[in-house]
Amino acid sequence: MPELLEQEYTIPINELNTAISDGMFVRVRNMLDSMAANDIALLLHASPPKSRTVIWQLIDSSIQGEILEELSEEVS
Repeated sequence: MPELLEQEYTIPINELNTAISDGMFVRVRNMLDSMAANDIALLLHASPPKSRTVIWQLIDSSIQGEILEELSEEVS
């Protein structure tokens, strides 16, 4: 599954990390708002730990519980 995950989410992860690095947090939040909770969980899993922290802070609190249910223990 990591191989599929990497192929499937290479562009969004790169876009997300670039937007985070550039301080474009509104763009990141907009990207996250358009994604399903399970997709966000996959992105969190595939993102570097520093990016995870920023991403988590930008996720709408109304879906954080749903995302936590999708995450493995090593990520959450």
